[in-house]
Amino acid sequence: MRTNVLYIIWSIGLGGAERLLIDLAKGLDKTKYSPVVCCLNEKGVFARELEDEGIKVIALGKKGRVDFAIIGKIRAIIKEENIRIVHTHMWGANLWGRIAAGL
Repeated sequence: MRTNVLYIIWSIGLGGAERLLIDLAKGLDKTKYSPVVCCLNEKGVFARELEDEGIKVIALGKKGRVDFAIIGKIRAIIKEENIRIVHTHMWGANLWGRIAAGL
């Protein structure tokens, strides 16, 4: 049985953290892990690269700086996708992802 991993980031645009996330998700041993990517805002220009590899990318459309509804949306993904590992990238994703995963 594969372990489901949720990667959380603002979006998959141009940048080092974004490239790292893409490389990590694509490089996972797919016989052991199943990656899902959650973008707090929009998918971004490089989401297609992941989707072409069969990796689900979900955009949450975060509203403004403080959007407490995002916690519930992340929690719903964790439940629906049976996530066992949450891996966050960058400050905002770390904050919201940690709260949602902790609950």
